Amino acid sequence: MAVRRPKPRRRKATTLDLPSPSSIQQPTTIICEPSMVKAWKRPRETKKLNLYLPGPPPVLVMPGRRHLAQQNLPRSLSMSRTELEQEDDEAIIPFSDSLHFSNDPDPRRLTSSQKKVNQWRRWSEDVIPRMVVPYLSYIKETSSLRHANVPGECCRNDGNCEAGCRTRSIKVACVLFNGMLSSFLSSNIGLMYITAFEEITIFSCPCFPAPLQLLRRGLFPCAPMAPTLAVDLRVLEFVRLLFVRQSPNQTAWCDTLETFLDGMKYKLASKVGISLLTVAPVHLTFFQNSLRRRFSNAFHWYRVLTVFARDRISTLITDARKDGSRVDQPSEYLRSRCPLCFGGNDWRNKMRDSPSDMCVIYFIMTLLHQLTISRPGIIVCIDACFTQKRSTNPRGATGSDPPNPTSSFFLPTDDVKAMEDFVQRCRGGGRQARASRAEPDEDCYEEGMHVPVSVLNACGDSFIAADEKREKASTRFFTDTGLMALLCRHDCVLWIANLTSAGEKQHYALALLDRLFKHLPAQMTIGLLYDIGCQLERSCRKWKFMDDSILSRISFAVSVFHAYGHQWPCQIIYHPRKREGFGLSDGEGCERLWSFLKPLIPSLRVSGVRMSYSYHSMDLTPLYEV
Repeated sequence: MAVRRPKPRRRKATTLDLPSPSSIQQPTTIICEPSMVKAWKRPRETKKLNLYLPGPPPVLVMPGRRHLAQQNLPRSLSMSRTELEQEDDEAIIPFSDSLHFSNDPDPRRLTSSQKKVNQWRRWSEDVIPRMVVPYLSYIKETSSLRHANVPGECCRNDGNCEAGCRTRSIKVACVLFNGMLSSFLSSNIGLMYITAFEEITIFSCPCFPAPLQLLRRGLFPCAPMAPTLAVDLRVLEFVRLLFVRQSPNQTAWCDTLETFLDGMKYKLASKVGISLLTVAPVHLTFFQNSLRRRFSNAFHWYRVLTVFARDRISTLITDARKDGSRVDQPSEYLRSRCPLCFGGNDWRNKMRDSPSDMCVIYFIMTLLHQLTISRPGIIVCIDACFTQKRSTNPRGATGSDPPNPTSSFFLPTDDVKAMEDFVQRCRGGGRQARASRAEPDEDCYEEGMHVPVSVLNACGDSFIAADEKREKASTRFFTDTGLMALLCRHDCVLWIANLTSAGEKQHYALALLDRLFKHLPAQMTIGLLYDIGCQLERSCRKWKFMDDSILSRISFAVSVFHAYGHQWPCQIIYHPRKREGFGLSDGEGCERLWSFLKPLIPSLRVSGVRMSYSYHSMDLTPLYEV
């Protein structure tokens, strides 16, 4: 705390009024430095008299411009300096080393990060959970936003609360979807446009806050307590579907909206603010970039609300299904991700649910065939991509965004780190055991493998992905170097791991497989398609990354387009067209996923880690609604 002493004013009287003792509450001690005590002064032309006068009392200026002074005791002007020093040694020093003042609560300004965390917590813990049920009710009443309410025509409030709460008047600027769907008999032309911009006044209270009132009107607020901007739900839904099909650029969207409104005589008043004037009695002022910030805030939390609503519906379906479901079934997460792969009443044989008698013979033949040949129950694929990178902060900032309250496809960082440590421990012990025995010179088969060592070494040399030491992305310039995804055969995303190393290391794939087996029953088998599936199986059997009970449930194969880069003996064993149970699965679903996520590369290259997880998770949700 900076403490300064202003220059004393010249006045006749030297005594200062002290505050009364009754006004002093909860005294606080402030240590005064010796430099704050002004030395004794000698009056002019009194050198021979050896007289000294005390200086003016010390004054401190505290926050709030409060002046604090300490009273000096009156002394005789005829006392010499020696007598004064002796008196100071024996008596109480007139200048104390502490000051006591009233500890009134001074207003403290919160930093931007503290405001952001508080608002984030209020949104995720209070506002969004209370809006889920009203949002679903509104969607049902309006037939999925087809017959949305117009602000001002419903939910009128005269400013009085039935419970007697104290109300608060809030003026909100509304961006409306003034859409008109005109159906002509001859051409069936639909007309939709966003032109309305209106200002409304609402009265909020603790029992009926502003977000719920705006939601009843078909609007979504930009702030949890006192919003100044509200956006129509149809506008937000339109932008959400638009950003699924193109690169999400909220800045361009808001600039376009401002330019569009400017063409309707909404003029730019100054560099500080935009004054929106129209023929109607509406006068709205936005600070610089406030439209983009407020619209971005409303759009983000609207997406969070849609995710919460979808999770609530899934929870209701799960609770209704628990009574008749079997115990040895895949987890509800997998069943919700892909019902074709993990749904059904019996995953062992889905033909058992068919009542047709024509399938009996086929069922018996299939059952006999499964007894002789092990076929995978589900088929998944794994691949990595090093184009979804995130740049390192050039300023070295260590701060991060608050955690996203929605569910994410990404594996936790702790799980990936634990798997990396486990792989290093296994390889460290295996190297010591292998160094103790001599390696044979002739070509041979490793334990559990059906391809010679020379063929496996040739496949490993021909693929860059097999070389873990190869640097594909610089960790100096990029904090996140890429992504690795696990998909089912229907290209539904199951989980994603965030890559932080320079190369494509095997512990990322092992972490994804470990998470998958935790959600599967104990007898369910999988068929794994990977670009270097032969190398992954070799490492698992060589370094004992998996137990035999887990490893026996995996059928390794290589992707179709990458299979031709392997050696011919390797293709005979690992080609999906030559392995039993893989059918026409090509294992290239991850490549189609990377192609779908290309629009996210520019915006997420410079984004925060939480925003990157948010965009990937939310944009993958409606992936197969396109």
